[in-house]
Amino acid sequence: MDESLRRAARAGNVSELYSLIREDGNILRRIDEVEFIDTPLHIAVEEGCIDFAMEIMSLKPSFARKLNPDGLSLLHLAVKKGHEEMVRFMEVDKDLIRVKGKKAKTPLHYVSKQGNSDGMLNKFLKAYPECIQDVTTKNQTALHIAVKHNRLGVLQVLTRMLSKKNYCREVVNRKDKDGNTALHIAATNNQPQMLKLLLKCEADKHATNQVGSKALDIAQQLNHEESISILQYSCFSPRVSTLKYKLQKKILKYVNKPSSIIFDDMDSISGEDRNALLVVLGLLLTATYQATLSPPGGVWQDAYILERIDQVPFVDTPFHIAAFEGHINFVMEMMNMKPSFARKLNQDGFSPMHLALKNEQTKLVIRLLKTDKDLARVKGREGMTPFHFVTKSGNLDLLVEFLETCPDCIEDVTVNGDSALHLALKSDNIKALDVLVEWLRRNRHKNGDYWEREIVNLKDNDDNTVLHIAAKRKQYELDVFFWPKQFRCFAS
Repeated sequence: MDESLRRAARAGNVSELYSLIREDGNILRRIDEVEFIDTPLHIAVEEGCIDFAMEIMSLKPSFARKLNPDGLSLLHLAVKKGHEEMVRFMEVDKDLIRVKGKKAKTPLHYVSKQGNSDGMLNKFLKAYPECIQDVTTKNQTALHIAVKHNRLGVLQVLTRMLSKKNYCREVVNRKDKDGNTALHIAATNNQPQMLKLLLKCEADKHATNQVGSKALDIAQQLNHEESISILQYSCFSPRVSTLKYKLQKKILKYVNKPSSIIFDDMDSISGEDRNALLVVLGLLLTATYQATLSPPGGVWQDAYILERIDQVPFVDTPFHIAAFEGHINFVMEMMNMKPSFARKLNQDGFSPMHLALKNEQTKLVIRLLKTDKDLARVKGREGMTPFHFVTKSGNLDLLVEFLETCPDCIEDVTVNGDSALHLALKSDNIKALDVLVEWLRRNRHKNGDYWEREIVNLKDNDDNTVLHIAAKRKQYELDVFFWPKQFRCFAS
């Protein structure tokens, strides 16, 4: 490029520009013939010379889409330099927002990375809302980028706009080259507020990446406790329409809020108030579950809301939600109204008792156990029963409670063929193993002799009995030898 033109662009000298054009009428055309170049428009934008830039854009509109050697267009540079006044370019040509530069990143992607301090993101989305659908060469959306760079304010703006669009679900669940959605990235980075925003914007928490991991799996692997809680327990459905979501958002805080009157002091209120409360519950459930459970024609039949929930094979019922939070009175009310919910599994393969155990709601677990002892034997993910969960947890008092209340649960095995004894040993819970062994030796159940002889010799899917596993783990040999002789004589 002519050095005089470069100086004019840096100084924003429009008069000098026309002097140079008078000297050489093809000065701009020759620049345009170069595929990747810093045009006078690029230079003026970098320097913040808005009037000069607008003049060049009028004379040579093609410069506005041209990329420089760094793969940046004029709007990329304007964002990078923070020149808010350069949004005037969008008034001339809004399509500039979707010009793809290096790595196929658009100006929107740059804003999503840098932040929205000057409100440029809002202006982009107002001028061209569809630009949120653009992806990079790594198939990342603006949401991926905002989450990756921890731009909570950006994500708030993006999700607020996106929730109003009919392509919301498609964009929020877009997967990058590794199969990760924005939700996966938020789980990886332990960003609870971002997880909530994405879930409210119809993010599918059951989506898997290329290695088969859901966002919850990642959070569990990294032991991100708050993220785990949010992902396990979100009530947001990826099938909720925009209108229904607006209603749902207003009432979900009452469904999930631990201090809500819905869950507290139910036993202490009057019969009249209890009936009124159940009417409110019906309305809340209708709003919360309507998206997936509405009957043909969209009629809201409140009297049948629990029945419609029950028709869904795997779902977080109100029973699951209350059990996880430990709200005993609400759980018992729900047990009375819809006992089938107690055995229902959610999308993660957990019953209400499984969830209560995972969140250490011991009092509630005991109450459920005494109400229906067979809940201890409900098989969830990988064939794990609540009894198996207790065995792995090492809660010895609760383990004894399960054995005394539901002795038959000792017979249950997982899909891997593991008995409770296998699980105790594999989880290094030797005290739990001792409790199980001692109970087998001393119990007076009608099947006691059979159990004492057979349970110890159950084989897992690798044909290993408990003694095989103990023998492989030499550090436990002494514990095995100290088992009662009467028990050991049956082991083979």
